[in-house]
Amino acid sequence: MMFFRFARFLVPTLGLVLYAQDAGMVLRTSVTYRTQRNSLQLTEEQRQQADQLAREAAQAGQAARYGDAVRAYYHGLAVMRGVAWTPAFEFASSLQGHLDHAIVDPGKPILVTLSPLYGSTGTATKLTASLFLAPLKKDGSAEKSLGSALVVDPAALPFSTAIHLPSETVGDYKIEVRLAAEGESPGPAARDGLVKTLPVHIEPLAGLAERLRNRLAKSSTGSSSALPSAEYALALYERADRGEVNPSAYHFGDEFAKANEILDALDAGRDPFAGRHGDFRKAYRSGVDHSLQPYRLLIPEAYSASKPNGLVIALHGMGGDENSMFDGYTGALKPEAERVGLVVACPKGRDTASMYRDTAEQDVMDVLAEVRRDYNIDPSRIYLMGHSMGGFGTWSIAMSHPDVFAALGPISGGGNAAGMMKIVHIPEYVVHGDDDRTVAVTQSRAMVEAGKKAGANIVYVEVPGGSHVNVAAPQFGPMLDFLAKQRKTAAPHLPRGTATDVTNDEIQAMVKKTASAAVSDQAIRVVGINDEYNVGIGVVHRAKTAVGSKGNGIEHSQITEIYHVMEGTATLVTGGVIENPRESPPESMVVKVLNGPSTGGGAVQGGVSRKVGPGDVVVIPPNTPHWFSEISSDQIVYLVVRVDPHKVLPAGYGAQ
Repeated sequence: MMFFRFARFLVPTLGLVLYAQDAGMVLRTSVTYRTQRNSLQLTEEQRQQADQLAREAAQAGQAARYGDAVRAYYHGLAVMRGVAWTPAFEFASSLQGHLDHAIVDPGKPILVTLSPLYGSTGTATKLTASLFLAPLKKDGSAEKSLGSALVVDPAALPFSTAIHLPSETVGDYKIEVRLAAEGESPGPAARDGLVKTLPVHIEPLAGLAERLRNRLAKSSTGSSSALPSAEYALALYERADRGEVNPSAYHFGDEFAKANEILDALDAGRDPFAGRHGDFRKAYRSGVDHSLQPYRLLIPEAYSASKPNGLVIALHGMGGDENSMFDGYTGALKPEAERVGLVVACPKGRDTASMYRDTAEQDVMDVLAEVRRDYNIDPSRIYLMGHSMGGFGTWSIAMSHPDVFAALGPISGGGNAAGMMKIVHIPEYVVHGDDDRTVAVTQSRAMVEAGKKAGANIVYVEVPGGSHVNVAAPQFGPMLDFLAKQRKTAAPHLPRGTATDVTNDEIQAMVKKTASAAVSDQAIRVVGINDEYNVGIGVVHRAKTAVGSKGNGIEHSQITEIYHVMEGTATLVTGGVIENPRESPPESMVVKVLNGPSTGGGAVQGGVSRKVGPGDVVVIPPNTPHWFSEISSDQIVYLVVRVDPHKVLPAGYGAQ
């Protein structure tokens, strides 16, 4: 089941096959490391050494030395498991295995390659490699030797050898490359570093794939939105053949047959998905890079195209894909969605460790757009939920798109507590176990506390003794019940001609109120515009400063500021970099009332300087550092208009 595939990715072993030395690889390994550190019974010496190696790994990762980061993590995993970090074991752990084809016809040759993730710190010793073919599932079948032991020389890498698979063998198997060093007899805990397990599917599929490839090339239905779903069957086969996904997770004969059924329907002028209910996969071609991106979709029996329906976007955890939310968690999500009659879409989210950032976030929003195009979806009943990395993504994507979702359901996740002000209007059902050893329960606690403090409607379920994973499935039902009750209310439009006045008397009174202060930034009004965005009006006065005085640069992540100078002259710097940056406290007036999430610090280095005086107007976009490097008059007074598209400022605020 997908749950086990998910778990295998989430908690990989020392012998995990990794194909790219990148930040995602380091992130996946760090999650494994943290889980093991919090789960294993360690001596004080092991803890201290493991923590030191974790710090070294983090430093290497921040410096983009990904191989060094993985080596430090692998060293620490060996320490925690009581495995001696000898030169031979360090060398063996560094090797990643790869097959030139993970899907192969019976009797065909296959090339096995071992290449290093990182260089050894000492003098590596030669290893012997014995290759075996074994059934992927333990069904009583005997493993088969694939030849005599071979020498793996650290001076002659990558290591490659060609093998021939038995012609009578068909099905899901694994090739095990078992490494050994002369004179060393490590215990069972070392097996994961010494054995490279490479899944391989043996079946005559090449001909079927080629026929589908030729048919797709000749297809005249290129403009159909259903065509990418047929194309993805071939793309998935090719990814599995490259070892990017486990070939045993799919039945490619069935996948090819479904692709041909889609093409048959398109050739006949029919929509292949019209009237279809149940669970199936679709795909679309991304506008970002023209790649094919899949998603799983559940259309419940209660769905009717004649009326608007609720939609849940469900985000998988690290190591998962578009299948995980349906096939994992004992299959609990689908029947609960059927029960409440909600459509559910599960994006792939690009990479297994994307954290739903950048193109992965875009994938989620693209899947949402695809489903809304093809089905009758109620825009007031669109919900977002996810587990683990998907819990983080639930919060972060909602903060990026605060006007889309009617309710949220993050499980075992976390995020930026300061951003909860941006989604204070969205109801949430939050779940976490207090014995989560992968993502600390304090992550959800901080988000819930910040949200409730801001006035959000949050139901928080903290499961006593709950782990990272086992809290999810039992809460799917209550969570979907909660989501299904929530509706995004239509934004009330202000009556025609309604305006908000801020008089000069009010502005001058605010200035006089704090006239003795060296710096005073006061909000006068925060006006909500049709529940679509907010506009803040404030006034700032600053006393005279000399060139070279202590800096107080700042930037705001969500707000555009418009300065209108009323009195005085100064030098304003915008752009550049803030010295010693630090985030403003979430509870500060700067964040809560004036400017939303902000970063302050010292002087602004670089940037553009200009003299400003009475009547001048300056527009400062979000994420633009700014400060007054010199105020040459006795003071400068300026009106500030703050445009707040994400509604992080408190609409209705009025100065007392």
